[in-house]
Amino acid sequence: HLVLGTTRDAGHADLAPGDYIELVVADTGEGMSPEVQARAFEPFFSTKSPGQGSGLGLSNVYGAVTQNGGAISLTSAPAMGSRFRILWPCAEEQVEPSEEEPVSSKVGKSERILVVEDEELVRELCVQILKEAGYRVEGEGQPTAALERFRGTEAEFDLLLTDVVMPEMNGRELAERVLKRFPHLPIIFMSGYTRDTINDRGELGPNFRFLAKPFRRQGLLTEVHLALSAAKRSATMR
Repeated sequence: HLVLGTTRDAGHADLAPGDYIELVVADTGEGMSPEVQARAFEPFFSTKSPGQGSGLGLSNVYGAVTQNGGAISLTSAPAMGSRFRILWPCAEEQVEPSEEEPVSSKVGKSERILVVEDEELVRELCVQILKEAGYRVEGEGQPTAALERFRGTEAEFDLLLTDVVMPEMNGRELAERVLKRFPHLPIIFMSGYTRDTINDRGELGPNFRFLAKPFRRQGLLTEVHLALSAAKRSATMR
């Protein structure tokens, strides 16, 4: 437990005074150079080569921490390991868990969806939820494999649901390539950081929706339903 006074914390000058929980995670690994530290929380940045993974996913961590009123800092040096310090604001009152609104067990009408997510557990969960809701769902763990799906003889999908930070290429690049062949395909980005970060690489068009991680079953089904409904309305107007 840590109390920040009116002088603010030297390492987190942007935090308001108050009660915080401090979490420190350290390792004895290779450490990071100053150049890598400067970009460690930057979306789409990784020191790994293409096909070697997307690294620690620190941009997702940064987004989850800051969106909930906290802050994270990093200290590291080559051959000296790394140390991450996270401050979480304490809740002022007891928060009761909210009940999810009931969702129909069959909201889909056999629309075909491709889920692209390199984290196997997340991918399998999305596929399971959507299948139970009445959609036809397929999953891919690699963007290049997903692209092949859109080039094959059974390339007709009704929706692309893709993570943003992945090995080989990011979700934004995948979407741009897919849209060259299927310009009206609705696409949902799911990510642990904000929609504004994706928009920094170019404004999202009307085909795109955004689903923030972590999400609940209700949130996933709602975004998919809204994306498909908007695509159907747009198709009738073309």
